Amino acid sequence: MYLKPKDIKLFFLLGIPYVELALKKFKPDIIVVNAAEGVYEGLKGSSIMGRDDVKKIYEMCKDAKIIPVHFDSFCHGLCDSEKMKKFVEENKLQDRVIVPFDGEVLKF
Repeated sequence: MYLKPKDIKLFFLLGIPYVELALKKFKPDIIVVNAAEGVYEGLKGSSIMGRDDVKKIYEMCKDAKIIPVHFDSFCHGLCDSEKMKKFVEENKLQDRVIVPFDGEVLKF
């Protein structure tokens, strides 16, 4: 069972590439995405979401704020916070995608 009071924002922390059904079902207000685009030798594709996934979530969840995180703590990640910020600007996603500075506290 899932209950959400109307006056409380729904918060999702994502890190698995197969989340479309959950996003469509719960329609979260705030989505935190582990988005370092992690790769391992011998693994096809990325093991952690990345820039394209952030854009896909942006297009799918029209009202959600999206916070990509988990960049600089991964040595096997292809995307760092600066690359994500540039991607967000180039794709004009900054109205709902917030790439926080290290240690920044976001309030909603």
